Amino acid sequence: MKINKFWSKVIEEWILGDLDTMIKHEPRENKPSGNLNFSIALVTLAGIELAGSLLRGRKEGGKYGFEEFIKLYFPNFKNDVYRNIEIASMLYDSFRNGLAHQMIPKQATGISRKSPEQHLEFAQENNKKFLILDADTLVEHFKSALQKFKKDLDDNRKDKSGIYLTANVQKSVDEIVSDSSELPKTSGSRSPLITFPPESFEIGNEL
Repeated sequence: MKINKFWSKVIEEWILGDLDTMIKHEPRENKPSGNLNFSIALVTLAGIELAGSLLRGRKEGGKYGFEEFIKLYFPNFKNDVYRNIEIASMLYDSFRNGLAHQMIPKQATGISRKSPEQHLEFAQENNKKFLILDADTLVEHFKSALQKFKKDLDDNRKDKSGIYLTANVQKSVDEIVSDSSELPKTSGSRSPLITFPPESFEIGNEL
């Protein structure tokens, strides 16, 4: 599968499409549940990890790719807080891992909606400091980062190792697609509400 097709289907339609739908859900005042705080954050953090895997490859993806993508493409926000080593580590270890593995962020953390002034700030609660992540602000910054990343791809810039970015990303796409389960064999029509993984065909090096 070529980069542009993967980008259009997986990143734009699936990840950003789902995020756009969830973001439209207005949080309810004075009700801590049912506001999609955790769900929005989880999809966004998974999207950041995917972008990091595209950038650095499956073997160097994970936490390293996650932090590298943020370092290279996220905006300068609140004195460049994203490039603070402690904050970057907590985004992966506390928020990403906690939500992905048990749907609860780890350590002393909290997730808000539509509160950019709280994003990546420490709040005091019961004599304990909590790092707050605002889900809507994270989505906004993720979208901005993706636009910068896509521009670098379209311009076919070289990475810090001197390798053209599209070559690395195409290799990552090939690895991701080859790891996906094949489309099931079915007879008759498929429900439009079923989402299948990327088809493992059209592997190529061109955009």
